[in-house]
Amino acid sequence: MKNFFLITLFSLLSFTVFAQSNVRLGYQGVFYPHIGETFFGPNASVEANMGNHFSLNLNIGYLKDHQVIAVNSDIITRSLKFEPEIRFFPRQGLKGFFVGARMSYSNFSSVLKQGNERVSFPTPGEDSVFGFGGVLGFQANFTEHLMLSTSVGLGVESENGEAMPSLTIGMGYRF
Repeated sequence: MKNFFLITLFSLLSFTVFAQSNVRLGYQGVFYPHIGETFFGPNASVEANMGNHFSLNLNIGYLKDHQVIAVNSDIITRSLKFEPEIRFFPRQGLKGFFVGARMSYSNFSSVLKQGNERVSFPTPGEDSVFGFGGVLGFQANFTEHLMLSTSVGLGVESENGEAMPSLTIGMGYRF
């Protein structure tokens, strides 16, 4: 299952980069229920048009959570997140409201930092999480090339069936 997902992810990435039309940089927040933490961080996305109403989008996010556990001691948990999604725009021109389907893969790593020392340890729960779900969003074009995209997603983790909500905001450039 993991190999199939990675092959699918890289295939979508290859197609999206080859046929790119929008590139966005933004900020993302995701709640991971199996850890019980909310992660925030920057993300980048590439969107490829597939006709007048559909597009293929790939979000890549670097999310981070920082917990202070004592004086001079804290835990830093990082997540690298991949989210390929298919979007449907009811209006032509790939602008306005959209709905879509999303897959997600998140990989976690945790570090205990005490003073200048850092020790890696397993993340509570799983080290990798797969998810599937839907997305609802809005994309506004300011000029022919500049755009703003916001989306709210709700997915389900495949390992434990818990909801995984996310919020993404990004400024983009259209080629």
